[in-house]
Amino acid sequence: MLQHSRASSGQKEPTDINALADEYLRLSYHGMRAKDKNFNATLETNFDDSIGKINIILNTLEECC
Repeated sequence: MLQHSRASSGQKEPTDINALADEYLRLSYHGMRAKDKNFNATLETNFDDSIGKINIILNTLEECC
């Protein structure tokens, strides 16, 4: 998460999209728990390991989420 919070050069960088999606999912879950202590959910993921790293502009992805 720290990597894509830094200033971007606008160049695409190889990124593990599965790890990034998992991180956003868990941060969202903890954000909901912080707002509502009674909130609870079971997180089940099934990421495609064959995807590998893809080239994305990280700050662009962060801005849309």
